Amino acid sequence: MKLVSLGGFCIAQNHIRKVRKQEGAASPFSRVLTKPDIVVDILNDDFKTFLNKDEYIYGAHPKTGVRVAWSADGARFSHSDFDTIPGEHEKLKSQCDYLRDCLSTKTGFGYLMIIYWHDYEYYKSSLVQIRKIIPEDCKLFVCAIRWYGNFGPTLTEDNIYYGGIELPEANCIWWKKKNEYSKGITMKQDERDPDNVREKVFSMAPYGISPEYNEMVDKVFYQ
Repeated sequence: MKLVSLGGFCIAQNHIRKVRKQEGAASPFSRVLTKPDIVVDILNDDFKTFLNKDEYIYGAHPKTGVRVAWSADGARFSHSDFDTIPGEHEKLKSQCDYLRDCLSTKTGFGYLMIIYWHDYEYYKSSLVQIRKIIPEDCKLFVCAIRWYGNFGPTLTEDNIYYGGIELPEANCIWWKKKNEYSKGITMKQDERDPDNVREKVFSMAPYGISPEYNEMVDKVFYQ
């Protein structure tokens, strides 16, 4: 069983690399910030707009101030530098080829997706479309980032496994204040986040390797 990230957030890919120790090719959504409706558009478009550099929009990352690219269909390349790293865009193309191969293979893959800000019902239409794109015998686990309480995973009527993980309290504080920090995106990290809250949270439970998330993935794919 190989796990494949369908994005949303970095949690899924961090789990694949750091917990499952899965090496080799990765999905193009591994390090791209997306939402289910964006993923549907990209897959239905066969990555054409997603890969079109001529239509990329560049701007400051809302938290770090680092220059990043957005695709015309709304994906944010938070961890890619197409300007200065040779072969970065070619790497993205090869990742798209890899995901095409995964989605055309009937068995042997499990798919992870993270949703945030809204719950399953909000994204249901897009999630159901994604489920239809994934081969019938492959499982899809959608995990919601929540402000409080873990739940699931349970199998929905749409044949999608769904659960939620609680963000540590300190991380909630950091996220809730993101608008305040973003007003000073040219500031140094310690000026935007004077108590270094975000760094403390990551050192406590880095995204994707929290015990609760690991347990949920185990239940869906390995038990």
